[in-house]
Amino acid sequence: SLLRNDRLSAALILLLIALLTTHSGILSRVDNLLYDLGQRLHIRPPPADIVIVAIDENSLSKLGRWPWSRRLHAALVDRLKADGARVIGLDLVFAEPDTADQPADAELAAAVQRAGNVVLPVLLESSRVNGQLLETLPLPQLLEQEVALGRVHVELDQDGIARSIFL
Repeated sequence: SLLRNDRLSAALILLLIALLTTHSGILSRVDNLLYDLGQRLHIRPPPADIVIVAIDENSLSKLGRWPWSRRLHAALVDRLKADGARVIGLDLVFAEPDTADQPADAELAAAVQRAGNVVLPVLLESSRVNGQLLETLPLPQLLEQEVALGRVHVELDQDGIARSIFL
């Protein structure tokens, strides 16, 4: 009887420890720490032939507030292709027509066609109905021209670091 009480007490203590450990989130923090340390051991310098053209504060001050004309993006695609870009990845979602300048959409589509090496993004969005994921695709006239689609949706962990992607 005493042995049975000891086993029951030990089982209850272990169950309490397991519940506290699980709900505290300490295991996921340790897992993230180990993952981050492992990633630091495998750091490789980025390839020298990758160029990132970013939209930053300096660009906004020179070119004006966002959104920019699709004609500007078309000129950029043409310039990148002329400069020898083997692949052009546009991380800009052109899902809706430019209502202020509708011919600009056609100009961007023509630039994408001329380049022949543009990757356009697919944006994953969750709807409010049942949390269903929806894919937001580029404009149909762009879809007819592009060579590939890529996902731009990244989930951040609680600490603000991206460690995985939704496939």
